[in-house]
Amino acid sequence: MGLIIKRTKRYKWPTVVCCAGPVIAMALLVTLTPSSSWAVQWLSVLPMGAGFAGLLTLTLSSFPFAQMHKPR
Repeated sequence: MGLIIKRTKRYKWPTVVCCAGPVIAMALLVTLTPSSSWAVQWLSVLPMGAGFAGLLTLTLSSFPFAQMHKPR
């Protein structure tokens, strides 16, 4: 995500895509049952971690650009 932002200087759609990760993970976590296999349990958690990691990357990569475009 950081490379995409660095090249395009656009933040809206990558942020939307990263926010979809935790939403998908919550939908998968709701469907878990006590008899769910360990693989299903782990695969339902992964989108949340990937989504939050992307959001953190987007936030940190946007700071230098926000400082450059400060209104005076």
